[in-house]
Amino acid sequence: MWFCIERINHHSQATTEAEKVRLDSLRLADHLRQSSDDLTRMARTYVATGEQRYEKYFHDIIDIRNGKAPRPANYDEVYWDYITALGENFEVITGDAVSYVDLFKRLGGTEDELNILERALNRSNRLAVIETEALYAMKGVYTDDEGLYNRHGEPDQALAIKLLHSVDYHQAKAAIMHPIEQFYEHIDSRTALYLERARAQQDKYEAIAMYLMVGLALYFLYSFFK
Repeated sequence: MWFCIERINHHSQATTEAEKVRLDSLRLADHLRQSSDDLTRMARTYVATGEQRYEKYFHDIIDIRNGKAPRPANYDEVYWDYITALGENFEVITGDAVSYVDLFKRLGGTEDELNILERALNRSNRLAVIETEALYAMKGVYTDDEGLYNRHGEPDQALAIKLLHSVDYHQAKAAIMHPIEQFYEHIDSRTALYLERARAQQDKYEAIAMYLMVGLALYFLYSFFK
């Protein structure tokens, strides 16, 4: 009975950990999609308003995602909604600077999932090239023959708007979603299996403990009435 209780406690902790890993992994997968949408929103808002803070937010999102800037402790799906609405009045608690890839490695992601994650990030970075071109167009800075932003001219808001609403932009945006969808499905399937196994082990020892308790009860009843 003591052994069963010890096993129940062990697998109960394993179940709790599996639930946490599953939740954190799925949240990370969903936040990868959210970060792409946040970049689009910041770029388009900057182009529409010319407010410098939106350009800063754009670069902050990229730096946080790549582990170049501290990741806010309260960095969830509504974080940038609060930041854009409240600005400096929103309390930010900073954490470690850690990239999406390293975060996922900490959660025990598989090699296949990591490959999908990196493919999604690479495609998102390619989309950021178009977004960056639009940001520079607002300042009148354009690429030279070598693709470097060394050519200066008049700011062109119309060009910036066109870049962020072009067919190429929408196609690049859609290209990000496919690996993100694959990433989410892989995580969902794997973590659900781990959780199912942890719960099965817990259920097994709980059943054994119940049989032992019933057996002991019957034994004592038999001894009492004998």
